[in-house]
Amino acid sequence: MASASSCSEPKRTGTQFCRQLAKEMSQINAPIASQNDIDLLVASYERIGEVAPLDVAKDWEALTALLAEAAHINTGNITDVEAVTKHAYESNTAAQRAFKWTLDTCAVDISGSRPASQ
Repeated sequence: MASASSCSEPKRTGTQFCRQLAKEMSQINAPIASQNDIDLLVASYERIGEVAPLDVAKDWEALTALLAEAAHINTGNITDVEAVTKHAYESNTAAQRAFKWTLDTCAVDISGSRPASQ
């Protein structure tokens, strides 16, 4: 017998992930001019993570955690900067896997890289 909570849990499929990603793309691509913009970006990544399938969930979570940490960095504090930099290096492989999975599954490049010809 299925529990009542399973009805309210988001589906964790590639299709659902791609749908949520499509809904969030305008926020992901929005210019960042304020702390509020950063908070909205992190919230978008968190919502996408709620439907991330097992294939990408851990990597997406690592990417989102890095964004959340960077969102609240005190750039005037060298210890904070060093901690986020270390976290970025540690999260790089997970982020690259999440970017590749998103590109392969949803045909969307969220890596921020642009072809040299542009």
